[in-house]
Amino acid sequence: MSKNRSSKRNCPIFCGLYGKDLSPQARYRCMCNSLFIVMLAITLIPLSITSGLNFFQYQQLVREDSRANARWNAESARATINAYLEK
Repeated sequence: MSKNRSSKRNCPIFCGLYGKDLSPQARYRCMCNSLFIVMLAITLIPLSITSGLNFFQYQQLVREDSRANARWNAESARATINAYLEK
């Protein structure tokens, strides 16, 4: 059990962080960790950028739509009041 813990401690996320020579198993584990983190970053960075852009575009669309709807309601109410006052 202590051997497992020590092998995990000897395996940094990126292999070049420690100046030690690592065993082949530790280097392989280190490479797997590094690849996992890089692949995760490659997928999550564009996803977060796209999600942020979509959020701001949708927010702008909702804002413009609500303003147009309020303007339409005001014009409709004005036309109704003018028609009522003309009678």
